[in-house]
Amino acid sequence: MSPKPWPQGQSSQPFIIAAAMACVLGGSLALAYALTVSRQVPWTIGYTEDAQSRGVSVEGLELKIPERFEPVITADPPTPAAGVTAYTDRSTPQRRLKVSLLSNTRPRAPLPALNQAINVFMSNAQRRSFKPWQPVAPIRIGSFTGAWYAGLNQTPQGEDLHLIAVLTQDARRYWLIQLNHFVDEPSLVFEAMKVNSHLIRLIIGSATGSYLRQASPTDFTSAGLAWLTPTADTDLPGVLPAGLTARVPTHNRGHGPILLIPEDSKARLHLLRVRGVLDTESQTGLSPQTWLAQTFENQEGRPPRPDEFSSQQIGNTQLWRLTLVLKSAMLVRQTWYASLGHGRAVLIEAVCDPRALAQCGAWIEPLLTTWQQRLDANAPAAPALEDAVARGEHIAQWQHRHLSQLMPPGWSYYLTEEDSRLIGWQIERVLPRVNGDPMPIQGKFWLNWRIGAHLATLTRTWQAGLDGRSMAMDSRTTILSPETGKQTTTQDQIRVDGQRITIEQVKANGQTHRNTVDAPQPLILPIAEEVWPVRLEDGWHPDGALVWMSYGEDTPQPYWVDQLEQPQWGGTSQADHAPPAAVVRVRPLMSLDADLLSLNENAAMLRYETQQPTGTFAGATVVARRVTREELIEAFPDIEPELTQWEQDPTPQ
Repeated sequence: MSPKPWPQGQSSQPFIIAAAMACVLGGSLALAYALTVSRQVPWTIGYTEDAQSRGVSVEGLELKIPERFEPVITADPPTPAAGVTAYTDRSTPQRRLKVSLLSNTRPRAPLPALNQAINVFMSNAQRRSFKPWQPVAPIRIGSFTGAWYAGLNQTPQGEDLHLIAVLTQDARRYWLIQLNHFVDEPSLVFEAMKVNSHLIRLIIGSATGSYLRQASPTDFTSAGLAWLTPTADTDLPGVLPAGLTARVPTHNRGHGPILLIPEDSKARLHLLRVRGVLDTESQTGLSPQTWLAQTFENQEGRPPRPDEFSSQQIGNTQLWRLTLVLKSAMLVRQTWYASLGHGRAVLIEAVCDPRALAQCGAWIEPLLTTWQQRLDANAPAAPALEDAVARGEHIAQWQHRHLSQLMPPGWSYYLTEEDSRLIGWQIERVLPRVNGDPMPIQGKFWLNWRIGAHLATLTRTWQAGLDGRSMAMDSRTTILSPETGKQTTTQDQIRVDGQRITIEQVKANGQTHRNTVDAPQPLILPIAEEVWPVRLEDGWHPDGALVWMSYGEDTPQPYWVDQLEQPQWGGTSQADHAPPAAVVRVRPLMSLDADLLSLNENAAMLRYETQQPTGTFAGATVVARRVTREELIEAFPDIEPELTQWEQDPTPQ
């Protein structure tokens, strides 16, 4: 059962931009940024390679640094960064260089990433005495955008100069470059800052990357755009209008959209993400008008306003546009749905700095014009949406027939990570069959997560009929703020009888909301949302299947389900294990991003990878991976007494 401890309509990012800037950088830098950054001219200075430079690589970022910088082992405490590499200037030992990858993968503009870097790598005392020197300035180096900043700390012994920069290619993965220089003579500070500013500009100006590579025809096919590249030797430059380059992660697993990076000198972050989908515009109950608006409401807790959701016409193409402002990330995310004919449509997501929104929007028309011409020229056979629904019904029937075998009595243990950082655990138990009960398949689920500064706990009991069409589930979610002691609790009930679904929620304020609806078909029961066939008689279709799921306690919504052609692990924690038997991709109807479920030969879940909130580009990457009881206890020793008590209770309530 897919856990979702975030209450519906609440963002998993609890801080707003003003608070983040004021608390992390202080009012002086926030003011400096607001007054000066819009007038900064971005620089794209290159690095002149000579015998005095060396290449360094950190987690997919390649830089050239002066040869006189020698690697050192840093004694700094552990930080939320990966691949930290430190150097000391042989000619000036007081000068130190660090390059690392920030572990937070929440999409954000460069300034919030810079905020995080300063917050992480400076003590509270350092931040209080920090004085701006160089206002925040935007950066554009090839496919990288970013920002850099310079300031200093006054200490009794002298001045500690800090020059800090962040770089990204996709708004998620940020590299941090830090140059520090301690100057004990105040009269030398100005000249030292001048020299170090030139040095860090040279280093950043040398940036190239191996994290992303050019997208191949196979990548386009995996992203639902096979009609753009009908053969392996298709001329990819002709697929895109001039000025756009298509990229994917170098170790692409085939589950994500294509990233389109503008080849221009604009310093503000702006990029496009694209995925091909089956067209649902003419289908009652599945239209983009309905489900784009629902996507907004799922995340914001309210319907979109007219300025947030609108339609327009480009030639013969009807466009729907949804705009979502990610305040704490200082990003705008615009999702476009365009029906191109031949049963095909595209989802385009513009991710950009608010001041670059027009630059992103300017690419939509030439992109759609190019793709419309390409699609008309290739004239592929139009897929039938009814066939996708039929494939979904086939999967649902498979679950109905095999539900009892797919849920044998026993225990399952999972460790949960957010951006590779351990945040909690999940435990599932399927009880011995209760003979004579109309719903003899029964079980319980426990979850404990730390989400930012909050602690979320969830307990759930459930039971299901042998026909796989009826079930009952009761859940209790508690979110505690250790800092304030404030605690909120919600209770949920869901009942499915095959034809009707009843959902009841008791909110923290005591209000009760009850809703009964006809069960949309094909419906996947909430207890079976992580159980999928490893193989189908006719194989998994490349266009996938359409099913309805509630993902916990929500009213059912439509999802696309398909299977990756080459199953493999999505991280390093299980990379030394044999690959999974299958990886199933579950994607909300109007989303570019999918959850990934890795299964063994018995269709049991080994790993669950999701964006929270699910199916959006706004959240962090959360992974639950199956472990042994011993591995769970090793990670969370305090749970053992309570777990032992649960294990001794034959029918926990």
